[in-house]
Amino acid sequence: MGCRRFHSVTNRGGRGCPGKKTEDKLTRSLHVRLDEESFKKLDRYAEDHGMDRSTAVRTILNKM
Repeated sequence: MGCRRFHSVTNRGGRGCPGKKTEDKLTRSLHVRLDEESFKKLDRYAEDHGMDRSTAVRTILNKM
């Protein structure tokens, strides 16, 4: 899912997903504890829509 394996220093000298444009970088981080049922729902939503968990959370928030 996503580009977790690329979160080390890349050949561009930066961190994060390779090829991600500077203006697309996200500046805020969020850590959330979920119960098992909510975690499974989030995983299922992300998998059904072909996205990682972070993108799924942003997508759900944008629908509000």
